[in-house]
Amino acid sequence: MVISDIAMTGMSRSDLVERLRTQVPDLPVLFVSGVGSEGMHDWRVDEVTAYLTKPLRGDAVAARV
Repeated sequence: MVISDIAMTGMSRSDLVERLRTQVPDLPVLFVSGVGSEGMHDWRVDEVTAYLTKPLRGDAVAARV
C-alpha cells in the first residue's frame, strides 16, 4: 500500500497511480489531505484507491487499510 499526500510537486494524483500500477497493477493507494474535500470534484476512487482528510484518525486509517 502507498499512502501519499495529494499535494505533489511535478506529478498529479492520477500520474502517480498510473506509474505505480505499471509495476503493481492492484496496488492500494490511500491519498490524504489537510485541505478537506473541496476541489476533489475530479477525484476518482476505485476499489483500491481511497481518500482521507487530515487530521487522520487511527480507526479511519485502519478501516481503509
